[in-house]
Amino acid sequence: GILLSNVGRFDDALPLYDYRVAHDPANPTAYNNRGITRYYARQWDAAIEDFRTALRLSPAFVGAHTGIAASLLLGKRDARGALREIEAEPDEASRLQLRALSFHALGRARESEAALQELIRTYGEVQPALIGLVYSYRGDRDNAFKWLDEAARIRDPAATSVAFDVLTDPLREDPRWLPFLQKIGYAPDQLAKIRIEVPTPSS
Repeated sequence: GILLSNVGRFDDALPLYDYRVAHDPANPTAYNNRGITRYYARQWDAAIEDFRTALRLSPAFVGAHTGIAASLLLGKRDARGALREIEAEPDEASRLQLRALSFHALGRARESEAALQELIRTYGEVQPALIGLVYSYRGDRDNAFKWLDEAARIRDPAATSVAFDVLTDPLREDPRWLPFLQKIGYAPDQLAKIRIEVPTPSS
């Protein structure tokens, strides 16, 4: 399921996650992984439900509050709800990113910039993809590509997920978008060459 999700085959991945949840219903990771895939598939309500289930099973689960906050902000246009949610996230880099995004959506430019600059100071060398996504959401394409190119250069593990993230929607018509995808191996023709055959569980 993770492999299929990582190459954008969400419709193929979700039945595998459904199977795992059905057969391992007390495992928070199963719900969180399905929530991530539902987020990228833009199934906002279902994603939020999965992340909340993961947190009910494991209240300290890392990443689930981020998933809820991002789904609220991007799918439900609820920046205030996202800002409240992200404060419970254990991962500091994700907290800073979602603060920058949510404050921007609320028109609180000074607070958004403060969160972004702290993200850059603290995590710029190791997680540049997070920074590129903030700039993309703001509509600052030049800085977005600057940081995404750096993410590709250092092989930031998050670089590939930006290919499907709603946060990069403002970049998709830019002439630099396809070369960036080619650089990380995620251009449509590159993904089309990947063969993954996984039998769908029947029960």
